[in-house]
Amino acid sequence: MKNNGGPVSNTSVWQLAAYMKEKGLGLFGFLIARNGVSRGVGNYAVIDQWLHSQKMVVPLSNDDLVRMIRIRDGDGEPERHVQTLIDSIRRGV
Repeated sequence: MKNNGGPVSNTSVWQLAAYMKEKGLGLFGFLIARNGVSRGVGNYAVIDQWLHSQKMVVPLSNDDLVRMIRIRDGDGEPERHVQTLIDSIRRGV
């Protein structure tokens, strides 16, 4: 979890990815930051990890978390929002 005022950069994505191991914590992780990742470099790092290391780093911003809570409060399935984010990473390839 990052408590930065602005979007996090590729460095934060790479730091999380360094902990992701097949025989350790696994190859899937959430990067929670107030403003998500930066649109250019941060998104590139997320896609790069997926393409070259099969590590899925899903950035979640405050807005994403609020949306998921509201979906749940309405008896919805917040995991669908996460799936949408994962699909957008895969489409970014």
